[in-house]
Amino acid sequence: MVAALKFARLTLVTLGTTFFTCLYGVAHDLVTAHTCIEYFSVAHPMVIESLHDDPWACGIIWGILATWWLGLLVGLAAAVILAIRRQAEFSVVDFFKSLVRLLVLNAVVAIGAGGVGFFLGTQGLVRLPEHLRYPLTGQKLSPSLTGPFFFDVFAHSSSYLVGLGLAFLFLRRLWQSPLQPVEPQKEQSHP
Repeated sequence: MVAALKFARLTLVTLGTTFFTCLYGVAHDLVTAHTCIEYFSVAHPMVIESLHDDPWACGIIWGILATWWLGLLVGLAAAVILAIRRQAEFSVVDFFKSLVRLLVLNAVVAIGAGGVGFFLGTQGLVRLPEHLRYPLTGQKLSPSLTGPFFFDVFAHSSSYLVGLGLAFLFLRRLWQSPLQPVEPQKEQSHP
């Protein structure tokens, strides 16, 4: 029974980490798809042709495609660390609270980086690549899209770089300083 419960908790860590990471990816990509759909429809491969210019579809599809694998890897690594390092029970709630805090931090950095990209684009300090063209018409992107496009480029780039760094720090912290064991609930006697 104890081994089954431990397995269930470690499975919850793995699947929950994958879920929260995908949720972050979908939220992130919904914002960036609504900021500049061309980032997805022109600068990414077409996943579903009929939906390539729909910001909701692109945000959901790319949000999951871009993050599930990282969430699964981090979740598996965390489960292995918890299985090796922890003999006592750990708080799944505390684990996920720590994970969500890191995802929020990553979102704040992504928005800030996106703002830098938008500023650089609107000031003419970065330019759209010449090879980017609408797939159906072959037309170049409008220069008015430079700011929003680079918002997306900088937000996505920072999400990957900062996200990988935060994932490494999260796993290292989990390895070095195991979570505090959950105190067993003491039965209260009723008079």
